Amino acid sequence: FVNQLHTEATYAKKIDKKETKINWSTDAYKVLYHIHGLSPNPGAWFEYKKERFKILKAKISTSKSIPGTVLDDKLTIGCKSHSIQVLELQRQGKNRQTVKEFLLGNKIPKGSILI
Repeated sequence: FVNQLHTEATYAKKIDKKETKINWSTDAYKVLYHIHGLSPNPGAWFEYKKERFKILKAKISTSKSIPGTVLDDKLTIGCKSHSIQVLELQRQGKNRQTVKEFLLGNKIPKGSILI
């Protein structure tokens, strides 16, 4: 470990909720960094049927599609370039779940558009 130089340290401004919403129109790597940088709190999120979902873990997929579109039954979501595959998420007010556990009781069908 290396100690920081306190004379060069700065304060980060508080993260606004608007900044935590996922923008699917950006590169898949930027979306992935956004998700992992905000996980677990405050968490990067999207809306589906007026309900908020936090994505806690994801990985890059080479599939391509329209940004924000669900590509398959494994919850792969299109971005500007490539896509991300959700590995772990949390429904608003619920416990975190793997995508496999989530999809047992919930469906976000292929072709759905996420906001």
